[in-house]
Amino acid sequence: MTPRTSSIPAKVVEKVSTGRPHVVDAVKNSEIQLILNTGSNSQTKQDGYEIRRVAIRFKIPYATTTDGAKTICEAIKALKKETLSTTMTL
Repeated sequence: MTPRTSSIPAKVVEKVSTGRPHVVDAVKNSEIQLILNTGSNSQTKQDGYEIRRVAIRFKIPYATTTDGAKTICEAIKALKKETLSTTMTL
């Protein structure tokens, strides 16, 4: 399952090093609900650091693999189907 095959709206957003507007701007503007960040070169690592920071700050789910993003999507889908409750034991 990918965003395109699961009917989840998705768009590619620029990384920080490629110029504005970029993913950090999009998160701050509430345009993003899930981040899939892949890459392995040194610039990508610096971008990843900034992207992770903003994801944590704005409580955005963040994955570095397509399998991770798929799992997040499946979990969100399951949560939407079921009402959650909490139980406290003393």
